[in-house]
Amino acid sequence: IANIANSQTPISAGAIGTWATLTNLSQAGGGSGFATDGRYIFQLGGRDPVLSTAYSAQIKSDGTLGTWTAITNIPAPAYDLAAVAYNGYLFIGGGGANLSTLYSAKINSNGTIGGWNTLSTLPRLNQGPTLTATQGYLFMAGGYAGATSSTVYSAPINGNGTIGTWQTLNTLPALVYYNGVTAWNNY
Repeated sequence: IANIANSQTPISAGAIGTWATLTNLSQAGGGSGFATDGRYIFQLGGRDPVLSTAYSAQIKSDGTLGTWTAITNIPAPAYDLAAVAYNGYLFIGGGGANLSTLYSAKINSNGTIGGWNTLSTLPRLNQGPTLTATQGYLFMAGGYAGATSSTVYSAPINGNGTIGTWQTLNTLPALVYYNGVTAWNNY
């Protein structure tokens, strides 16, 4: 079902609970970037038309979402962008509107964000890449820029929300874009 956010009912380890309809997303359309810091979920950019809007909603203790609230817009209209939250910062990059720069913004305790900081040019122009972060590193994988990519890049994340130099890592076993990746418990 389009434009619906869902959560799983808490259940025992290894099992799958039933899905519950929670609340409409903040805006219709596709291609938004999503991230969570464990307290808030963020919806960033999107298309139909290409958007620069950004929203957050509190994740309540019962697994439902609070009201979507407009927060600081992303620096430029973009869709199919990647987003990840790590160590109190929200990172975005890539996208179908030539968002070739990586940006970060500090996440405030109320789910709003500070101003966007320009960090670096991404190692490659990328539509539909994925970002994840763990153990002090930001990872970008896959994407499309005239051809589908299997390359993985990483950069160290500094305590102030900036990053170090991008490094090229091993390639994925397949070419991917519009993919998803996550890091959990240092894996």
